Amino acid sequence: RRQILERLVQLEFDAKAAAATGRPDVAAEHFYLIGLALWNMSWFGYEWEAFDTHRDPDNWARLARGPVFPMAGAPDGNHENLDLHRALAMLDEALRLSRDPELSAKAAWVAAKCRQAQWLASPACKYRPGSRQIPVLPPEYRTYQDLLRKQYASTAFYGQVVKECKWFAAYTRR
Repeated sequence: RRQILERLVQLEFDAKAAAATGRPDVAAEHFYLIGLALWNMSWFGYEWEAFDTHRDPDNWARLARGPVFPMAGAPDGNHENLDLHRALAMLDEALRLSRDPELSAKAAWVAAKCRQAQWLASPACKYRPGSRQIPVLPPEYRTYQDLLRKQYASTAFYGQVVKECKWFAAYTRR
């Protein structure tokens, strides 16, 4: 865990230095990597174990009541990493600085996943796991999906996302 934190701190330092010395694409790449890492280490990502020793799948149905959930043997409960604000801030910086449409498309995609996760964890969300319906996000949670669809539809990354993600493919057909 210490190595992960050291790498994230170094990436942020390098990103700020690159931005300050007129290398926005280098800075954007670093900010994107930080945002991607923070997404992946959240409860929603593939590398959640980096900062959490236990992920209870039952918490999916009660995300809006988190981030601390009851857990046997843990008097203070199980704290799940549900906060994606820092990840979004890094991805926003990547989008602001990037001149590369492919990198921008990737940053918009991860940001869209963050916003979708935030909606899934909100009390207003009625979608539940196992549903055969594709959830329709409220407009305030679709900003990055709209950005990806409107500004980066000509990128190779966009084509890959539409091909691989049924939710996003359905969204693009609306």
